[in-house]
Amino acid sequence: MQVILLTAKAQPSDIGSGLAAGADHYLTKPFSPLQLLKLVEHALAAA
Repeated sequence: MQVILLTAKAQPSDIGSGLAAGADHYLTKPFSPLQLLKLVEHALAAA
């Protein structure tokens, strides 16, 4: 299972904490729908 965090917290410490907690990907707002789609496709291919 792939975990994608989608959040408004974009500080390097937040990203580090999210990835350390087990997230595979960390996406911050604002994001483009195409960016999210590519990330989901990548996560599904890796699963």
